[in-house]
Amino acid sequence: MQITPSPRILSMLGEIEIADWQCLAELIDNSIDEIQKRNDKQVLNCNEVDTLSQIEVLLPSPKTELSNAEIEVRDRGRGMSEDQLRKSVRAGWTGNDPFEHLGLFGMGFNVATARLGRVTEVITTTAGELKWRGVRIDLDKIGEDFSVPEFTLPKSDPGAHGTRVRITRLDPSRYQFMTGRAEVIRTRLGEVYSWLLESTPVNLRVNGKVVRPRAHCVWDRSRYVNYGKGRNHEQIPAIIKVEKQLSDAQACTMCGHWQSLGQYKCERCNSTSLKLRARRIHGWVGIQRYLDSNNYGIDFIRNGRKILVHDKSVFEWKDPNDSIVGQHEYPIEIPATKGRIVGEIHLDHVPVDYKKDRFETSSRDWIYAINYLRGEGPLRPQAAKRAGYDQNDSPIGRLFRGYQRNDPGRKCLIPGDGKNATHWQAAEWGQMFHRGDARYQTDEKWWMAVLHHEAEVARKNAPAPESSGSSDEDAILRALGDPTSTISDGTTGIVHGVDSDAETIGDGLAARPISLSEQVEALHKGAKAETNLSREYRINAISDYLNVTAWVVGEPIKMKENARSSPVYLYPTGGGDAELFIDVTHELFRTQGAEALDVAVAEVAYFLGVRRSVIGNGYSISQLVAELRRDTFKDANLDFTTVQESTRSVIDQIRMLVAVHVDADPQRAWMLLSTQDISRLETKYASRGQVLCSTNSDFVSDVPALYLVRLLEEWPEVFTDGAVFEDRYTHLASDEAKQVVKAQLMSLLLDCASVASEEKGIASLNILKRARLSLEMLEQKIVQA
Repeated sequence: MQITPSPRILSMLGEIEIADWQCLAELIDNSIDEIQKRNDKQVLNCNEVDTLSQIEVLLPSPKTELSNAEIEVRDRGRGMSEDQLRKSVRAGWTGNDPFEHLGLFGMGFNVATARLGRVTEVITTTAGELKWRGVRIDLDKIGEDFSVPEFTLPKSDPGAHGTRVRITRLDPSRYQFMTGRAEVIRTRLGEVYSWLLESTPVNLRVNGKVVRPRAHCVWDRSRYVNYGKGRNHEQIPAIIKVEKQLSDAQACTMCGHWQSLGQYKCERCNSTSLKLRARRIHGWVGIQRYLDSNNYGIDFIRNGRKILVHDKSVFEWKDPNDSIVGQHEYPIEIPATKGRIVGEIHLDHVPVDYKKDRFETSSRDWIYAINYLRGEGPLRPQAAKRAGYDQNDSPIGRLFRGYQRNDPGRKCLIPGDGKNATHWQAAEWGQMFHRGDARYQTDEKWWMAVLHHEAEVARKNAPAPESSGSSDEDAILRALGDPTSTISDGTTGIVHGVDSDAETIGDGLAARPISLSEQVEALHKGAKAETNLSREYRINAISDYLNVTAWVVGEPIKMKENARSSPVYLYPTGGGDAELFIDVTHELFRTQGAEALDVAVAEVAYFLGVRRSVIGNGYSISQLVAELRRDTFKDANLDFTTVQESTRSVIDQIRMLVAVHVDADPQRAWMLLSTQDISRLETKYASRGQVLCSTNSDFVSDVPALYLVRLLEEWPEVFTDGAVFEDRYTHLASDEAKQVVKAQLMSLLLDCASVASEEKGIASLNILKRARLSLEMLEQKIVQA
């Protein structure tokens, strides 16, 4: 009985839904397998390309008509014999070991070529042969017996070897996708094959241009955050190496099934072709230098090719007692749609589906790998505790613990400007990293921005002179803020530069006047880069700009032209560049409340206005300041969305910290909920398939922001003395001191909670200013993790 299928089966393979770039990847996989089987590897000098490991992908140009368009993939592998060629184009045949090669099921070639076009030609030759041999598969002409014409082509170099796959009569949809999109395809292939391109001699080109691996923009391995206190303190590195050697197992070379040792045939297909193979989970997980709504998650790799890119299923936890609905665990902090946990994990032993776009997630090897990477319990400490799990010390569990929050500074490894996290700038730098800009390949710029934030916070929080009063008086003064506070930094009054008169030395002879460039050089000594004010300052209305590098100095600036100290000094260096020096100790900033950003904008606006001769000639200085700020500092706008997002982030943090301490008496906190609060909580819990309960503190994680103000008023002990805020309360001797501490915390919390709760998206400018100031003060009081 002959059961040869109808020729229509090949045409139907083209209807299998796989991405267009995956069609190319199927052909590239076969070429990579052939190259890696070679035993004539070239010995290369530095930066030299292994031409024998080169794979060329040729796509139609935008000028190519559909009727003439073709796609070709070439390699310089070993080539195929006549018998190998015949088998390679037969649907369902593969000569590859399913555990060491990318080509797996023998269907990939047929599916990919049938989806790309109606006609496929495969030509190949081995070293020493005098001709190329080929086969032509025309899906519209293939016979009932599946016979296809073979042909030969002359060969000029007998030593040449390799294989070429050419597809013509392209499918119109595939033609539309491939035409003129070489750069998009290069980027995608660079992502999928990044590990292979970085770690092996394989050299991939699309239309003559090299496909460059898309590396992860992660923090250096030396970076870390501190988490916990006392005995629970730990340093959590930004990059965690993953290395888990599993026990060896028997694997079937025919169907790929893994099974325990001691069997003599495959449990699935009864084949006796079993091999003892090693199993291993290895790679790394870590922290990206910027937040992104899509580019986060774990890349899972099989034999060098990424099967899953930015997989986020590792951030979902399913209760084994209720595995239908998964709980989303990351990211949940503001901005809740953006994450930064990434990684590359090799799972060469885990089976994949025939399209190679996912692993078999029901296999025991996949389940074990996921549990090893993220732990069997929840990532969230409180959720784990409630579910009866110990602390999650898995690789991803540790990263979650240390980096789940997005607060600026060293505690979370987030760049900031002294007030807020500068996520937008970190993301811009990330794009420069991916474009290959040498200035952004290390994490130095991000790290300097982290340190800058810490320095700004320290400057604003400079301690006041010690008071001789009682501890209660100290608490009141700290709560109210001592307006006479100064930084005791040992400043002597010695300044950079000189007065307008020349210096005298020795017996009164005049010294050589110090040049302007020497004074600027002196300013550089001890100066620190101000990354948030370093950028292109632009005024589109007058078509002018200035590339400014900003520096912070801690001593008065006195230039020769003006013996009086200046808060800022702008020094043009030519070519559209300038340096801006900012004296943060100047009274304009220290006591008059001016912001460095506003003064810098005014200084540069005046410079550009003078350079373009527009001041008094169509523009006032205030108009130029407004134009420059609008065109250059959009991120500093005091808009409702930005302020509300920041307040909600802090409120979420406070909820999480309070819940831990409310757990001692949840009924006390429950009694403060209004009927409306309970109704809203019930609705929220019902939408998640959960039951609202008053016997534990879970509900505190979802309470309205304004409820926290009531809770603080009635139960301040769960907020103070290091529970949420550092402020002392319980052990203060006088009621007056306690009342002052509580009143100030309530005032700050109320400002933030009011904006966080506003649903109309409208608030006056004064309310937003007040909320931002309250937010800054509140953040400074929150305990450090």
